[in-house]
Amino acid sequence: MSEDPKLFVRRASFGKAPDDWSFAAHPDESEFNLFRYCGNDPIDFTDPMGLDPVVVSAESNALALEGDTRDLAHMYANSHLFGLIRYEFSTTVYRDSRGSVSLSETRTDFHPRDVKPPEDARKTSVVETHNHIVYIENSTTHSTFSRDDVQRGNQTGRTQEAISPDGTRDRYRPSDNAIERQAGQGGVIERMDKNGNWSPLKGANTNLNNPGDHRNWKGTPPTDIR
Repeated sequence: MSEDPKLFVRRASFGKAPDDWSFAAHPDESEFNLFRYCGNDPIDFTDPMGLDPVVVSAESNALALEGDTRDLAHMYANSHLFGLIRYEFSTTVYRDSRGSVSLSETRTDFHPRDVKPPEDARKTSVVETHNHIVYIENSTTHSTFSRDDVQRGNQTGRTQEAISPDGTRDRYRPSDNAIERQAGQGGVIERMDKNGNWSPLKGANTNLNNPGDHRNWKGTPPTDIR
């Protein structure tokens, strides 16, 4: 037992909560491998404090932004009846076995509210992007993401990114822990600001079983969640 009250003993290691989680066992004891880092994918993700959802690398982020811009361009190029008929398109950021990241082809299911992201069995999907045909705020997630968008992120563990016709970009980074994702915990919905920076969207919610659970509230709940 440690004589220093600021230290705690965790199995065979000492730590100073919460800063030392990255140097000790994973804080979630439900993990099979308590010493893993970033879901065993440190090439594309970082988690320096060991406390947050995995963070998309700068290179993957740049490709994802290119991907959702491409999605929106395809929507406009394939609209009909003076723009009244539009479809969702999707592009995926891949990582190959050598660690190189790239963009997939852009595809559509010719549906206005649903599209299956491209997949390649030879590569790892890192970020899945798609466009929305209009800007609309979902009553459960309190963001532009639908319940299905968030559920897909929780099921696959992949970051989801969406762009609306007005240029609004939202991103959902799910937890790197499958048990947390199943419970709707550990993820965060972010929105890109005019300077190109991602930050948590106040009032957004990733707990699909509880529409009133605004996980991103900081302090007093805002009156304008946008």
